[in-house]
Amino acid sequence: RTQSGPRTSGSPHPTRELDGTFERPPSTTLRSHHDEDYAVAPGQNEDLAYAIYDWDRANPVQSGTLNKRMGENFLDVPLAYIQSNRYYTLEVTNSKAQKKYLRFLHIAHPPTLASLHHLRV
Repeated sequence: RTQSGPRTSGSPHPTRELDGTFERPPSTTLRSHHDEDYAVAPGQNEDLAYAIYDWDRANPVQSGTLNKRMGENFLDVPLAYIQSNRYYTLEVTNSKAQKKYLRFLHIAHPPTLASLHHLRV
């Protein structure tokens, strides 16, 4: 079953295949949720690699890693350095080269007075 249109959930789960849906992060950070069912042995490289691609998926516009642990893992990706008002695809790859995807629309939100309360001029 394919749905189209935006979703604005708190911590979306990337999926094995892209469908017609996309996330619309509520801030300048995309938070995605990853479950790890197996214990990660100390000293093993069990990172999740991520890359963000724009519409043509030619080259990543941003990439990085997350050290995963058993249970819930949250990947917080800052979106401050990518262009606003565009669609992107988050690609997450585990140590077994398995990939999951999450499409999102990045819209930069202007700062509010509440978010600027700590700044003094």
